[in-house]
Amino acid sequence: MDGRVEIVSESMSDSIHDLKQIYTIKDENIDLMVEAISNKKEMDLSEDGVLGSSYPFIDDYFRDILDDEGKKYNLKDKNVLIIGTSNGWYESYVLAYGGIPYVLEYKDIDYDGDKIHYIDVKEAKKLSNSRDFQFNYCISFSTFEHSGLSRYGDEIDADGDLKAMMEIFDLLPDGGILFLAVPIGIDRVVYPLHRIYGKVRTPHLFNNWTWKGMSGFWWMQIIGDFGVGHQPIFILERNKRTPYDVDFYNDMLRFGLVAHTINTMDIY
Repeated sequence: MDGRVEIVSESMSDSIHDLKQIYTIKDENIDLMVEAISNKKEMDLSEDGVLGSSYPFIDDYFRDILDDEGKKYNLKDKNVLIIGTSNGWYESYVLAYGGIPYVLEYKDIDYDGDKIHYIDVKEAKKLSNSRDFQFNYCISFSTFEHSGLSRYGDEIDADGDLKAMMEIFDLLPDGGILFLAVPIGIDRVVYPLHRIYGKVRTPHLFNNWTWKGMSGFWWMQIIGDFGVGHQPIFILERNKRTPYDVDFYNDMLRFGLVAHTINTMDIY
């Protein structure tokens, strides 16, 4: 970004980047999480990590979208592509709201049920190209900020996040919706952990997408140093590839989110 984004280094102390790790997901745990979500009960992440949510604040924003009286974004009987997994929490969210979850995951999954479809990139592309199938929605929460930074064993690629966004763009049909949550604040790359998106990088992340709405976002976040603690949800629609004017988005983000005055924007 021509030197406009700060780059800092931070060591990894976790094993989350271990490519040999196999996620074990039990259907009985999925049922427990579906029940909690259906009853609007919070479920903190368990000590062993097999139950509950790692991002309760994102859950609040997502629930505001899905529970809206207008039901504009209704998952019922819809095919929902989820980018990445750990314990099946967002798969459970999709099930609780009547959707059909498909999970695009690079690691091996040991799942003993049949409610969730775990697929790789090749399978996802095959499905999206089928005449009688489409992904109506996609969920990417706290995922793309890692792309291209090698934390998960991927190759270093400065534009890994932008390429990941376009890969999802190609998997969705026209009118398909992406629910996207990434860290918002002052632009920064914390290598090899994550990116933080501010007024410089965010417009490029949204390029080619139509910005339909948001939940949990207010304009001061874009100039505040929140670290990775705050991740609002942006609602983006896939349509014809008509790139936005980046200056427009920079102005929107710099001067207080013009979107708040636009009647077509869904704000939760």
